[in-house]
Amino acid sequence: MAQELVMASLLELKKFIAEKKIVTLSLLLQTFHTSKGETLAILELLIQKGRVKKCFKTPQHILRR
Repeated sequence: MAQELVMASLLELKKFIAEKKIVTLSLLLQTFHTSKGETLAILELLIQKGRVKKCFKTPQHILRR
């Protein structure tokens, strides 16, 4: 059951980032009401899979690839 919740969050975050193009960690935390650690773990997975990338000029921003 926990994996289903994480998977739903993963898909929701991916869709949200695709719609917004550029997001901050703060915006993701406010929108999805998840813990920082949980959100960062999902983002790391999306980054590893090449779905999103970090913006190195402003590290708190995530960009859709």
